[in-house]
Parts: sequence; structure tokens; C-alpha cells
Amino acid sequence: MTERIINAERVEQLIDVFGSFDANIKQIEAEFGVKVTNRDTELKIQGDVEQVDYAARAIEGLGGFIDCFERARFAGSVFAGGVTAPGEIAGHPALAAAREMGRKA
Repeated sequence: MTERIINAERVEQLIDVFGSFDANIKQIEAEFGVKVTNRDTELKIQGDVEQVDYAARAIEGLGGFIDCFERARFAGSVFAGGVTAPGEIAGHPALAAAREMGRKA
């Protein structure tokens, strides 16, 4: 078991990353088998070494995406499990769900 700390500059950054009712973090915890806790601007990720790394990268990537767009807001998430290589998303049901979510945003 290992842990990794991610620090945000502002609490507001974490609000979007966590998502409505913490949905994003709950999904990351379930997918990667980790436990994510927070205090102020600090996130602590605990679990197996490799899974903690994957979860941290997912959280950092989501936060980076949100930070890129001034007026962006997080409208939801779609999980595409098993997609690990270029082209594997083709025909995946999550692709249609993401397209529909984007159309409604």
C-alpha cells in the first residue's frame, strides 16, 4: 500500500474535480481500487502503487482539462472501461454517450 499527495492551488479547483456529489472521485476510486481523501487543498490517494499512479494521473488530467477553459464547467462524465490503445474507442457505447452529453451541454 502506498499513498500520493496532490496539492491544488485553490479549493475551487477541487470542487470541479470532485464533481457533483463527489461523482468523479467515487468513479475514480471504484475504477482504480483506491481511496481518495481531501483536506483543504490537499488530496491523498491510497492504494496499490500502480493503481495510485493511474488514479493520480486521472485526477491531474481532469484538473488540467478544467483549468484550460476559463468558462468551462464540468457537466458530467462517461466511463469507457477497457479502452487502453488507439482505436479501441471505435464502436464503444461510451462514445455515443459522450457525444450525446456534449450535444446537450
